[in-house]
Amino acid sequence: EDPANLFRYQLQMSQTHISTETLIPLHFKQAWTGSLQVPLTLTGLQLKELIAVESKIPVPCIKLLCAGRFLKNENTLGEQGVKPSAKFLVMKTPSQEEQTEIKKQEDESKRLQMIREAAMDLAQREDGGSGKNEKHFFEVEDQNGNKVQLPPEVKKALILGMTLHEKGRSFSQKGDYKTALSLLEQADAEGFAKCPRQYLQMIDNYGSLSLDIAWVYYQMKDPKFMVDAFERLKKARECFEKCHGKDLERLRYIKGGELDLALYVRLEVLEGVLAYYSGERERALSRFKSAEQKIRELRVDDSDIAPLLALGFEMKECRIALRACKKNLDQATSYILEKNEERRRKRQQEKKRKIEREQQILYGRTNNGKLLSLELLREFLSMGFEQKRILEGLRLTDNERDQTLDLLLNNSDLLRGDLAAQPQTTGRKTKSQAKTQPNQDVNKDTSPATTTNSTTHTNDRIENKDPAPFEEESDESEESKESDGEMPSEDVENRRREKRLKEETEQELLDDVIHEDFEEYLDIPLDEELQIVQEFLPLLSQQV
Repeated sequence: EDPANLFRYQLQMSQTHISTETLIPLHFKQAWTGSLQVPLTLTGLQLKELIAVESKIPVPCIKLLCAGRFLKNENTLGEQGVKPSAKFLVMKTPSQEEQTEIKKQEDESKRLQMIREAAMDLAQREDGGSGKNEKHFFEVEDQNGNKVQLPPEVKKALILGMTLHEKGRSFSQKGDYKTALSLLEQADAEGFAKCPRQYLQMIDNYGSLSLDIAWVYYQMKDPKFMVDAFERLKKARECFEKCHGKDLERLRYIKGGELDLALYVRLEVLEGVLAYYSGERERALSRFKSAEQKIRELRVDDSDIAPLLALGFEMKECRIALRACKKNLDQATSYILEKNEERRRKRQQEKKRKIEREQQILYGRTNNGKLLSLELLREFLSMGFEQKRILEGLRLTDNERDQTLDLLLNNSDLLRGDLAAQPQTTGRKTKSQAKTQPNQDVNKDTSPATTTNSTTHTNDRIENKDPAPFEEESDESEESKESDGEMPSEDVENRRREKRLKEETEQELLDDVIHEDFEEYLDIPLDEELQIVQEFLPLLSQQV
């Protein structure tokens, strides 16, 4: 039998046989409202068991507050000073399962906040900083890898939107739709929504975001699917048509293929589902049949991939290549080789860029902490000026070209000419620094790379300048305080822990955002889309 019921029965029996037992009234409110007649010899735990029977609240979740003190389980009511007609507050605390769920939600909320902050930090960086350890930063490029010049606020908003979008997409691919939706909606509200309309019309990223949000709605069986998905899918189609052309003519001209048809499959499948539930049978049928046709064109079977896998290529690149080349094996092989060569070239360019940056660090910084401009150094060297004086001029003018030229031409006496291009004394000398000599020929071909890893869509993409390994630039003033003992040890440890968590979150974000091949986002297996088509087409065929 239930322990509480058994106890109440025993209590009633004891009251019958022990006439000397005095019962007092107690009154309760909040989580449970009511009154009980009980003896003062009852323990706090026994009183909770009685309340549990009446309130259906588990005993471990009940707390009783009387006269400003919580009732103890082991002591009797009399021992705890309870008086007749005492008033109790019944408080319900979360169960173990509820506490676990609350903790899980709090951790998830904190995790999302850290991801958001990491994305905002990345979006606000204009370069890798002037410290020895370069920070990650993004640049916006077009489909040809050319840097796109944008107003600073627009660039920040676009990069923030693209970064959160990619992170949300990674959660969606793992089946964590709740987290994905939160990040995708943040990408919209905090990123793309802050971009002027004329910029959004130039890129298809916003269309892809709208499509991904509608897809997550559908996967979650979220009621918003019918309410909000119509507008989301409408925005996606309008965006794709502006960027790709109504008949994909611009897409074919830009990319020479139809890889983005995978996006249109998902778009048409969702439009078909929405039309079906809206009672638009003909439109639903048209969308599902169109999607089915595209799936047949794009679907790559194991038998198609096997010959390419035998050549040592990876599954993902095989599928993308076969789709791009309409399953022609020879063309697909050439396609993969060309892409691999392009990736090799980008890695080489990035390697050159890093060498140049190490050289800049050896030359020192301007008065405002910027790295000296090698581009201006080369220009002034070609004019015949002395390198040491050029470096001093750049340092004094903070890399201002005209002011530096004026100093070199008219005020050379102001230049000490004694700026020694020696390695920085702050920090340990690295192997790469040791190999880079201060007097090396800066006119040698070590021009910075303009394309590296990227997350990319048809028209614009974000490019990551990828220092490795990742290490946050140290704050010298804080480090000195720590070493001098000015900061309490607990504060030092907390700062280090926060810094470590921040670095780990940023690296986790970058791992999901950065793709060496910007067409990876089109590697959609299409199995789920085909399953939806096969589910709805028979339903439509039954309707006459």
